[in-house]
Amino acid sequence: MAKARDNRAAKNQVVTNRVLLAMIGGLAGLWLWFLVEHQKDMLGHPRAWIFAFAAVVAFFSALLAMVGPLRLGRAALGALALALPVAGLMTWASTRFTDIGAFLATGHPLVAFAILVSVPLPFLIAAQRPDEGWRSYPALFNHAWAIVVRFAAAWLFVGVFWAVLMLSNALFNIIGLTVIDDLLKVDAVSYGLTGLVLGLAIAVVNELSDYVSPYLILRLLRLFLPPVLLVMATFVAVLPFRGMSGLFQGLSAAAVLMAMALAAITLVSTALDRADDEAVRAPLMRMMTQALALLLPVVAGLAGYAIWQRVAQYGWTPNRVAAASVAAVVMAYALAYALAVVMRGAWMAHIRRVNIYMALIVVLGAALWLTPVLDPQRIATRSQIARFADGRTPVETLDLWAIGRQWGRAGKAGLARLSADAKGADQARLAARLALLSRAKSRYQFAKGAVAQGPSEALITDVIRRLPVWPKGRSEAQIRTVLSALHASELTDLRRDCARKTPQGNPGCVLVFADLTPFSKGDEAIMVQMIGGQRVVRMAFRQRAGRYRRAYGVDFRPADGARTDSRADSQIDALANGNFTLVPTGTQMLRLKGGILDIGR
Repeated sequence: MAKARDNRAAKNQVVTNRVLLAMIGGLAGLWLWFLVEHQKDMLGHPRAWIFAFAAVVAFFSALLAMVGPLRLGRAALGALALALPVAGLMTWASTRFTDIGAFLATGHPLVAFAILVSVPLPFLIAAQRPDEGWRSYPALFNHAWAIVVRFAAAWLFVGVFWAVLMLSNALFNIIGLTVIDDLLKVDAVSYGLTGLVLGLAIAVVNELSDYVSPYLILRLLRLFLPPVLLVMATFVAVLPFRGMSGLFQGLSAAAVLMAMALAAITLVSTALDRADDEAVRAPLMRMMTQALALLLPVVAGLAGYAIWQRVAQYGWTPNRVAAASVAAVVMAYALAYALAVVMRGAWMAHIRRVNIYMALIVVLGAALWLTPVLDPQRIATRSQIARFADGRTPVETLDLWAIGRQWGRAGKAGLARLSADAKGADQARLAARLALLSRAKSRYQFAKGAVAQGPSEALITDVIRRLPVWPKGRSEAQIRTVLSALHASELTDLRRDCARKTPQGNPGCVLVFADLTPFSKGDEAIMVQMIGGQRVVRMAFRQRAGRYRRAYGVDFRPADGARTDSRADSQIDALANGNFTLVPTGTQMLRLKGGILDIGR
């Protein structure tokens, strides 16, 4: 009898929990619908809207994550204690922009918000459980991965639910029933239904916590450790022989390196698990884990170097500030992991301790990102203005659209300072571009108008001073008309590339004049410039009515089946030294050692 009573009580509790979490999820969905629906009505109070939106998302996300490991009351208090300061920080950060949409469109605050809502959750759960404590790594490890698995399973169920509902609707439509269609036309129903199903799914996953375990995922992730180690080791080993020119391709190379480093950090953590007795046991796997940790500083350092090169060339932008922040975190992880391995002893325990402190540092960094301490728009504006003031950035390549239209109040204040401080010839050109900016309705319209203004004579003169020309003795006027066919941004890149050196000490650019085609009178021109040591830009220019106009790109084709070095620096050395011949092929081509530069017809 007592056993039957206990079973009934347990079943009633299960039903109660499911109904309760379904109601919480449904309420969350309805709140989101209300805020989205009434956003336009609240535009007169945008800070109130951003506070309410951030508070609702943070509160309900944290509540649904913590219910299960904690009772509802404790989970609600913890979620409230998290949501209010996070919403306050988001509201504070939004004052950088007059428009809430522009603030959210940057993307960076949303990443900081997601970190502030998710990373503290394991600490909040463990701190409220007397048998664990907020510094217990086994508890933190369990709660972190359990939250990931619970939400993944719940959202998967939501996806299946909507797939079944859409199929049911299609089936009803065949017989003329529109009941589901009519319901879904009401936006509140979609929001509320999604939240309700999500809450219900989380309740069921909580009941099956012994079965829906993160251990399967953790064991599967360990299988990636050997191939990731092989890829990283191969990359590091081959890099000295292949050169580092790929690192100069912008933030894309840095992003790939940082993503690989973050994947390696995750794999090391999963390999070590929550305690030594649950970590990888095979000696080979432990050696691989150590090797991966030791390679991390190399990959993280290269990512940081790629970002530093980009900043040195072009200055700070909000995206580069964000990339540098991520690179700093990745480097801190990498150095701490490698140091733990080098110190030997309890290296696995040291790495686990590092994970605790680094999680707190990441939370602190995300919070600072939403304060004036780390205001990326202000940092970027100061950098770009300083580069313009000291002559490193010509007025033509100063990204006025980004500064004035995308970098918020800091950018607008920066433009005001620019207008007041510019002097001499730059003053007139800057005034013209600022006037164009005030009229332009899109970046394309602004860029089109800026190109029509053409590059400044000072920029062309500076490039002429750096640019080697073959054959020597060509007039400055002839060279100037070639360079005038380029956009200001292309001229700035050319000036940068000319400052590089080839293995033979030549500048990293060259302009060659030669009569290459019988279809037009006079000499054509070919420009070759190198980006790093391997990437190359080649352009052809045709003469019409005494002026040069860009025709098209130039292809390099190996001749006679030879496998030649097509690196830009080799081509530039050959051209600068006159080591080529003119080859008649209907049009004339430039024959280099092992290959041909062909400008076509």
